[in-house]
Amino acid sequence: MAALKPQDRKFKPLDDKFPLERQLGIAAAPVVLINLFTLDAADEAGFLDAFKAAAEIITKQPGFISMQLHRWEDDGAKVSRRLPSSTVD
Repeated sequence: MAALKPQDRKFKPLDDKFPLERQLGIAAAPVVLINLFTLDAADEAGFLDAFKAAAEIITKQPGFISMQLHRWEDDGAKVSRRLPSSTVD
C-alpha cells in the first residue's frame, strides 16, 4: 500500500509514528472498531432505530464477533459502539 502524504489524509492520526496506512499493513486479528456518536436528546430514538438497522447488516458480515452500544455516564449525549471483528474486510 502506498503511503499517503500528510496533506492527503482526511484525518489526523492520533500517533504520527504509527499512522493508519502502517497499521493496515500488519497482518493481525482481531480488530476492534470504536465509534463515538454525540446526540441531541431529540435524536436518540432515531439513532437507536438506525443502530438496530445497521446491526442487522453488520452482524452478518464475515469476521463479525460482537457489537455493543455504550452510553457514557458522565455525558448522556455521547454513545460509543465497540465492534470487534476477526477481519478488516
